[in-house]
Amino acid sequence: MKIIKRKSDDVVLFASPFLALSEGVCSGRGWSYRHTGPELELEEVAELPEGFIVRGWSHKDGVWTSNAIADQVILPAKRAKKIAQFTAQATAENLANIDYMGHTWRADSSSQALLAQVLAIGSVPEGMYWRDSSGTPRAMSYSDLQGLGLAILTHGLAADNNLMTKTAAVVAAATAAEIDAIVY
Repeated sequence: MKIIKRKSDDVVLFASPFLALSEGVCSGRGWSYRHTGPELELEEVAELPEGFIVRGWSHKDGVWTSNAIADQVILPAKRAKKIAQFTAQATAENLANIDYMGHTWRADSSSQALLAQVLAIGSVPEGMYWRDSSGTPRAMSYSDLQGLGLAILTHGLAADNNLMTKTAAVVAAATAAEIDAIVY
């Protein structure tokens, strides 16, 4: 890929595999432009950055940097993509198996719904059991099931709090690099 950029600030004005620059004339397939402004230079690059738009990026010493023009275009999409990624991670964390009372228990949606139904009754019969993540029945009292419910709730609340913190950081980020630097 070829780019033509201003020497004064390295802002990329043209990008195409078919660019040429000679004596103040920029050209590509089927077009040419006589440039009389600041000095330009032609450079070869491996690839354009994600969200590239002309005049929205500078390229210096192999490093791409977005400016306010590019940020207006790419930041909303980058934010939405990052928040969706974090939401999926929080949901997966909330529905992941959980350790409680020395065993691993399912905490997927159907298991949480069934546990809520059982707890809503207010008691359980003698000999009650709950199947752990391997399907093995484990004796559980009503109090044990309440504890399991609380463990699942606490785990989910931690995931949701982390999601809220990370989402706020993404919304507050002012550049693409700042958004990219935020990890779940």
